[in-house]
Amino acid sequence: MSRPFNDGTKIIYVNTSHKDTGTALGKLIHDLRCRNPKEWYYTDIMERAEKLKGDDGIMKAIAEMKAKERADACENIALGFIKLGKNTLEDIAKVCNLTLEQVKNLAATVNA
Repeated sequence: MSRPFNDGTKIIYVNTSHKDTGTALGKLIHDLRCRNPKEWYYTDIMERAEKLKGDDGIMKAIAEMKAKERADACENIALGFIKLGKNTLEDIAKVCNLTLEQVKNLAATVNA
């Protein structure tokens, strides 16, 4: 299903098999394929990529997002076990890799 971003963003697909770095397009494709920003032709893109990959950049944000997604998934599983009512809170904490306090807090939301 295709949905617009509603912010003016567009996705452009590029055939990156073009390898002629004598052209602007070839240099851009080189930069898109190259993992080391220091080897890129376009320094403005390189500087932006280095900022995004830095300690305060997008790589850290992605790692935090993945950790949050895992934590949310564990909490959802724990909530499912709590609602079933067949396991102790201690067992749920062990299975879901949560602290007993976290599981008690989740149980309180179910019973509220």
